[in-house]
Amino acid sequence: MMKVVWFQSDRVILPGLFVLSLIILGFQVSNSGLAHPNELLYAESARDMYARGDWLTPHFDGKPRLNKPMLFYWFILIAYHVLGPSLLAARLCSILCGAIGVVLLYLTARVLFDRATGLFAAAIALTTWGYALYARYAMTDMALTMWITAAIYCLTQISLQAKPETASQRCWVLAFYVILGLGFSTKGPPALFPLLIAAVYLLWTRQGPLARQLFLSWGWLIFLLIATPWYVLMFILHSDTLLEVTHMEVVARSTGQLSDAEPVWYYVPLMFGYFFPWSIFFPAAIVSYRWWRLDAAPNAGRLVLCWFGIFFVLLSLIRGKNPQYILPTLMPLAIIIGYAFAHDLSRQVEAPRSMRWSAYLLAALLTLATLLAAMFITLLMRQLDSPLMYGHVLILTAGILALVWSLRRRHYRAVFAALAIPQLLVWFFFLGQSLPQFDYDPGASFANAIRRYSAATDRVGSIRIELKALLFLLQRPVTRIGDVEQARDFLQPPGRAFVVMRQADWPRLSEIAQQPLYILETHKRFRELDANDLMSPWRYGYDLTEQLVLVSNASPIDLKATREQAAAKYLTKLLTSARMRPACLDQIIQSAPMPAADALAKTP
Repeated sequence: MMKVVWFQSDRVILPGLFVLSLIILGFQVSNSGLAHPNELLYAESARDMYARGDWLTPHFDGKPRLNKPMLFYWFILIAYHVLGPSLLAARLCSILCGAIGVVLLYLTARVLFDRATGLFAAAIALTTWGYALYARYAMTDMALTMWITAAIYCLTQISLQAKPETASQRCWVLAFYVILGLGFSTKGPPALFPLLIAAVYLLWTRQGPLARQLFLSWGWLIFLLIATPWYVLMFILHSDTLLEVTHMEVVARSTGQLSDAEPVWYYVPLMFGYFFPWSIFFPAAIVSYRWWRLDAAPNAGRLVLCWFGIFFVLLSLIRGKNPQYILPTLMPLAIIIGYAFAHDLSRQVEAPRSMRWSAYLLAALLTLATLLAAMFITLLMRQLDSPLMYGHVLILTAGILALVWSLRRRHYRAVFAALAIPQLLVWFFFLGQSLPQFDYDPGASFANAIRRYSAATDRVGSIRIELKALLFLLQRPVTRIGDVEQARDFLQPPGRAFVVMRQADWPRLSEIAQQPLYILETHKRFRELDANDLMSPWRYGYDLTEQLVLVSNASPIDLKATREQAAAKYLTKLLTSARMRPACLDQIIQSAPMPAADALAKTP
């Protein structure tokens, strides 16, 4: 038997690729607050279900939230039961889906072409910022991308087998519908796009018998058994809400009634921005290698084109658009560019002229991006206060020099390394060094302070500020307050109240307040930029931050005394119920955090 080289064996590549993906996508995943607005909806709805012990109906702000099916909530609930409610647990599902998606991308490209194309495609996905960012968000889009990639992988196994109507092929057909059902249970109708991709591809390649086998299958019954039970239960329990949400998500979103209708070309700049730098090669790769009739594997090229083109065209025609919807198109894009680097872009083969010019254009764009990054960091040094921020500039500069050297020597595998390695280094440096300073949501710090000072019955509110992490981590209602006058009324007795607000509103509140108010905590965040910030030139040290304060109608001295009493009462009850010996009591008093130790030591 021929000895298998370790890097040519899927037994090594698949687990290695999965572990590497987990490291890259999950690095410092809890290092920032809830970044995307939709993250709060999923994380808080699942936390509410966790608190109520409900595995059926998600709720947000006390109302059923039926906008998306239950499967993604179940994944988060499982993570909550294992790890407890936290940002890591909420985002773990997306990280796992992102890692599995990379493995499926490799397998699909390997089946369509070869192992080298699969490895290059997986590397492109892992070094694409759009993919890496959405793999860190507690949202359904990365899970949908994984299910669509899995469905296409099943389609490749179905269509490229030499003998039709085999038992193996019938199993892949059933697996195709199982995956469609799971995708529909995650995101709804967008999970059915692979059906249209399969129909166009089989029609283009004139595979009528295979089309009949795929579409006239018992797999539809499996799909219905997986996808419909939750909807039937919700129709029985919350029929009015479900019908309203269905109209909103399908009809209103498709026609642009939920928001301003975006133009047809909305996703074109997003595609180049999210998938930069690899997207610069995409037009040249399509034209240079004629993917509509690829010489090496014409049917494989047509399947990849259908995968990208149908998804991109349908998303562009739908009037209601969101940036994250474009995410599944990264997978075929990665295969197209990965194929170019795996086959023709080697040191011995002359690259097509369009690909060479694309590489030089990319070098110019990276140079411009490096200069803008240096200028931006310099302008923000007043609030960043960290010379290490220039590490981004140094990494990009080294990458540009390596890229130009590789282009001059026409070593295109080195071109790939000069693009991929700096991307990874900037990614790790950004997450470890820069992101904590740019964290837009200091809600976690305020949540910890409120938990430290308050009881569960105390009121909490915020004035014209949406701190997503505050609502999620505090795990109690947060009242939205419209103006300073309403905040004054909110802080009135009886009972204690806490309000998060901008420090700029504090003078007005203290002026009109009818009782003493106290600032307990102060934290800085980057403020929302307005038109004046964007239109006027920035000067050195221009301050783009604002101070947020935590205000209460209870004095810090009263809060400290209440906290000591509560800690002493709790620890005394705990130790009494445990019937501990005096020696154990003294040991726990010494190890207890202050001021609980002082309070407990004074307790009879």
